[in-house]
Amino acid sequence: MDKPYAQLAVNAVVCEIAYTLFTCCFQDSFDTQIWSEKYKERCKSLTDYIDEHYSEDISLESLSEEFHISRDHLSRIFRKCMGTTFKKHLTRTRMYHAYKLLIHTDLTLLEISMKCGFADSRSFISSFKQVYHTTPSKYRTSLEGISDLENRAENRKAEFFKDRDGNEEGGKKTEKERSEP
Repeated sequence: MDKPYAQLAVNAVVCEIAYTLFTCCFQDSFDTQIWSEKYKERCKSLTDYIDEHYSEDISLESLSEEFHISRDHLSRIFRKCMGTTFKKHLTRTRMYHAYKLLIHTDLTLLEISMKCGFADSRSFISSFKQVYHTTPSKYRTSLEGISDLENRAENRKAEFFKDRDGNEEGGKKTEKERSEP
């Protein structure tokens, strides 16, 4: 039996791996003949800053002021460095953290959206739908269903392996233990 949203779970894992590779192993992927060390460091600093401040109200203007770079130059750096726009990278970073909160906490959608820097829950839901092709609520509900099935399967497995005296299989009671109440 196929699990609902199984492909979504696989996609999430792939995105998490890609995110980790880009943020941790990022600087080794540049061709040093094309990219100067200063340029690599600047790209790394920009992505590190976004990773640390994704929950804040970050704009291209505020980032350009923080790094003393013009908006246009910052946009070019992002396109060359990340292969995407600043806004898409910021949304992707926020979605990564929001996804983790969605599956690992009981926070409301509004709380998740606020913790991850979205303007409101509507913008979070819209971004989530664009990335995962379902709403956060439906996705969380599907995970709860899967979790319930897994818990029931574990309980059945534990019951199956108990012997008739209530011990785990292989843990047979001795004659003395059977006579005790």
